[in-house]
Amino acid sequence: DLGATTEAGVVFRPIRRLALQITGLGTVTGAEVRCSRSCSTQRVEGSRVTLQATAARGWRFVRWNGSCRGIRPACTLQLGTGGAKAGAVFARRV
Repeated sequence: DLGATTEAGVVFRPIRRLALQITGLGTVTGAEVRCSRSCSTQRVEGSRVTLQATAARGWRFVRWNGSCRGIRPACTLQLGTGGAKAGAVFARRV
C-alpha cells in the first residue's frame, strides 16, 4: 500500500577499545587480532571476545592480567563501557 507508514528502528551501540599488553615472547590471537607486542582493537560495547595466548619457542604462558584472569591460555571477556585491557605474561622455559 503506497499510503502505508513504515517505521524502522536502528540501535547504534558505542565502539569500545580492547587494549592488549604482551610481556615476554608470545602471541595473543582472537577477535580478528594477532598481537605479539602491545596493540589494540575496537569492538562494539557488550561484545564477548575470546583470546588465545600462545608462547614462542623456548617460552611458556604464565598468566593473564587485567580483564582476563587465570593461568589457562584461553580467556573470554566482555567489553564494558570503559572498554577492556588484558595482558598476557610469558616467561622463558628453564
